[in-house]
Amino acid sequence: MNHEKCMEREHLFAYAHHLLEAAEEREAREHVAQCAACGQVVMEFQKLDAALEEWKPIAPSVWFDARVRAAVASERSAGFPFRLFGWRWAQILAPACLVLLVTVASLMISRRQPSSAPTERAAQSSAAQVEEELTLFKDLPVLEDEDYEMLANFDVLSELPHGEAKVEN
Repeated sequence: MNHEKCMEREHLFAYAHHLLEAAEEREAREHVAQCAACGQVVMEFQKLDAALEEWKPIAPSVWFDARVRAAVASERSAGFPFRLFGWRWAQILAPACLVLLVTVASLMISRRQPSSAPTERAAQSSAAQVEEELTLFKDLPVLEDEDYEMLANFDVLSELPHGEAKVEN
């Protein structure tokens, strides 16, 4: 038989303990019937199960049980109440850490002020610019009749050449 086509031990274990689906179990049964190596593995699993079913644990003696109970009781009573990994230590430290965490968080939130200062400065500077422009418009000299006539009769602007090439500077 070609051992390259043998099933994995996990698959054989599942077959021996009836954990496979019907189609897989039929396929495994056919393979085990033809392959002596896989049949031997399944037989070892079945022998191990039979041995484990017969095994009965040994009960500890009354003397051993009494000694263990006494040792546990003496350790509880002699233990330091604030042991490093004991419950008493954790019961005191956990609320203290919670109070500390809440205090630090509230201090951080109360000290953190909204960063509105830059936006206020920008609003003030833009308001100042608007006021400046308004004062410029207010201070513009009003054209008097003479100035208007001079600009209206400024014929140099009306005599611009049309269609001639522009002179580059």
